[in-house]
Amino acid sequence: MKLGLIKQQVLALVLVLVAGMATAQPNIILPRTGITADEIGLLINDNDPLSRQVGAYYKKARHIPNGNVIHLRLPASGFAITAQQFNLLKTEIDRQTPRHVQAYAVAWTSPYVVGCMSLTSALAFGFDEKYCSKACAATAPSS
Repeated sequence: MKLGLIKQQVLALVLVLVAGMATAQPNIILPRTGITADEIGLLINDNDPLSRQVGAYYKKARHIPNGNVIHLRLPASGFAITAQQFNLLKTEIDRQTPRHVQAYAVAWTSPYVVGCMSLTSALAFGFDEKYCSKACAATAPSS
C-alpha cells in the first residue's frame, strides 16, 4: 500500500511539472543594439536660428532629456573652425555633457570642418592631424 501511495505522489508531481512547462514562456534576453534617448547629447548652436529650430524638433521627436541638451555659441557662418577654436568648443561640450551620454547629435550644418578634419571626427577622436587624409587616402586607424 505504501508503494501505491508513493507512485501516486510521483505521478502527481510529474503532472504538476508537465503542466507548468506547458504554460511557461521562454525568457530570451538579447543584447542591446542601440542607445536610448537618455544617452544622446544634443548639440545646439544658439547663434544659429536654424540650429535652434532643428534642435528643438529633434529633442521633441526623440524625447531627449533637457539635461542632455548642450547649448553652445559658435559663429553661424563659415564652414571651418581652427583647431584652437575646436579645443575651446570641446572643453565646453565636455563641461556640459552628463556622464551617461554616449553619443552626440549635432543640430547645425556649419561649421563642419575643424582644420583638416570633419567636425564629427574631431568630436569622436579629438582633433589630431594623424586623422587628416591627403588625396582621399586612409588615415591613422582609430583605437
